[in-house]
Amino acid sequence: MKLHMLTLLSISLIVGRSSSDNHSSNNDKSDDTALVYIDNGAIQCESKGKTPAQTAQILINYGIDVISSKCAVSGAVATVCGGKTAGINLHEIWPQNISDAIEQGFSKAEDLEEYQVVECQQNPA
Repeated sequence: MKLHMLTLLSISLIVGRSSSDNHSSNNDKSDDTALVYIDNGAIQCESKGKTPAQTAQILINYGIDVISSKCAVSGAVATVCGGKTAGINLHEIWPQNISDAIEQGFSKAEDLEEYQVVECQQNPA
């Protein structure tokens, strides 16, 4: 019986881990916060766009507390120099600030079909 329970626990941990690898707005924030995003403005072959710190500063300048920030990609784009990338910056904020963030050009991450958090690339100094 103990072996059976241990096996079930192991399976549920494996299944739970694999499903958490596919990021969505519910996995990247606490229940008391909200996620907003903005296109990072990167251009293929030209610029890496704005860092999460730079886009977080837009929110901060507007009086919005930023709890955390991450790089992510959303959707697919054609690979062509001069074209947009799929790069976005995610910001965790308090839910009462969502409408203010939207006024500043951000959107709710829950409106995205899918996105994946990625390691941020270093911008040249």
